[in-house]
Amino acid sequence: MPSLRPLSLIAVLLLAAATTALATANVRAQEPSDLDKQALAIEKQLLCPQCTNERLDVCNIAICNDMRREIYAQLAEGRNSDEILFYFQNRYGQRILADIPKEGFNLVLFGWVGASLLLVTLGGALFLIRLRAAGRAHRSALATADAAPAQPSDDEAWLEAELGETSQEDHH
Repeated sequence: MPSLRPLSLIAVLLLAAATTALATANVRAQEPSDLDKQALAIEKQLLCPQCTNERLDVCNIAICNDMRREIYAQLAEGRNSDEILFYFQNRYGQRILADIPKEGFNLVLFGWVGASLLLVTLGGALFLIRLRAAGRAHRSALATADAAPAQPSDDEAWLEAELGETSQEDHH
């Protein structure tokens, strides 16, 4: 019976080695290949043609699955990302691109938005500066009024006279 012990030890070691090899193979299989990484980068640059502002990499409708297969096929044929993006842009139009190209009319649009933001910022700054100046003028006017002896206005004199008459009538 002493000869079974070394055989069982060898069997356990072989089983452990096989398990480790399988686990390593599974980890390698789960790592994305270069083709997968390139495809994902292209998918992130494209929008679903049917959904509103949903990128291709997160949309799971049938047309998006077809587009993914087309991306993989074109990458396997040796096309680069610019060629694939151009293919989809020709097929679906410029609305398929996740990033709006900064050329042509889009450049005018970006300039218009930028100029509008600048104009609103300058208007707000001018308003705040004028508001601050008005506050200073108001505070200095109050300080001047406090320093000079107060002269009752005609309205205040009338009010005092009325209050005085009312007080005298109440005492009678």
